[in-house]
Amino acid sequence: MNIVRVLFDEFLQVADKVLGLLEGEWDYPTFVEHVERVLNDLGKKLCREALEAADDWLKDNPKEREGWTVVRRDPKSLLTPFGEIHYQRRYYRNRKTGTYAYLLDQAIGVTPHGRIDPLVKTRLVDEATDVSYRKAGKQGTSPEDTVSGQTVMNVIRETFLTASPTISRNGRRMQTRYLHVQADEDHIKKQDGGLALAKLVYTTDGYGRDWGERRVLNNVHYTAGVYRDNEVLYQEVYENIEGNYDIDSIEKIYVYGDGAPWIRGLAEYLGAVFLLDKYHINKCITESLGFCPELRSALLQAVKAFDLKAVKSILGKARKAAMTESEKQRVAQCRRYLISNWDGIIAWKEEAPTS
Repeated sequence: MNIVRVLFDEFLQVADKVLGLLEGEWDYPTFVEHVERVLNDLGKKLCREALEAADDWLKDNPKEREGWTVVRRDPKSLLTPFGEIHYQRRYYRNRKTGTYAYLLDQAIGVTPHGRIDPLVKTRLVDEATDVSYRKAGKQGTSPEDTVSGQTVMNVIRETFLTASPTISRNGRRMQTRYLHVQADEDHIKKQDGGLALAKLVYTTDGYGRDWGERRVLNNVHYTAGVYRDNEVLYQEVYENIEGNYDIDSIEKIYVYGDGAPWIRGLAEYLGAVFLLDKYHINKCITESLGFCPELRSALLQAVKAFDLKAVKSILGKARKAAMTESEKQRVAQCRRYLISNWDGIIAWKEEAPTS
């Protein structure tokens, strides 16, 4: 079988890498990179072999595709977690209806013009709940293959925005005391070469059961798009909440974000508590005080202690310690960001959000 031969060939490559490590041909990090590349290549080859074997099986078993006749065989590209693969699959015509279809694509859940496999789509959406669309496009695939921020947003819209409201088994909308709303934005390229600001909002009622080492969010619902009118976005988010939850059961809503005006506006629209999300707090401090690890650590601790006086004092010391104009500017930007969003920081202490 081709798959057995592929496995054997790749095993020999890994064995060769191990010998290279033992003989001092390269260091351990280089060895890991080589092995990762070999395993990704193996994954791509196995996926291709498996898909083409399944396509051959469909051709050789007419009873499993009753009414469908082969028209031709066409190439297909598909982005998998291992990277992009290229394979051949057959195009069929239904004798009764006259319709055409790639039966293999239907079987694996890929649309006729789709080029991203279902697992990659799942990972893109999962990553986009924590980082920007652009970063999700990098993290959701292999190092050699990334997808654009626009594609990530399209996947999110395709996956979630057509979903109907989630109703409990007794036919009623879900109830929750606390609702969490995460808002983020990213610049995406338009077809005309310009940039557009895409906005993503998702709601959840907290963390559910653990899957391995990672906690999973409960009942996640997304609203995403390029909105010129924020009121339209706010209304869609509210309707999403109203369609899925018993509004009267919600005691408090928390909106998390980087402090952008439209995110604060969303919090105000929903009557929610705004919280400056911890990712952006850490990012601001880490990038601004990278030149002085001691002050950076002290500032992080001062923010965690909700000590505004200490925050101002440490930033004053950081400005004096800055050696270049660029470093001084970053410190000044950090000061403006933290102080102007201090209400979103102190809310972590005073409002005590519950997951």
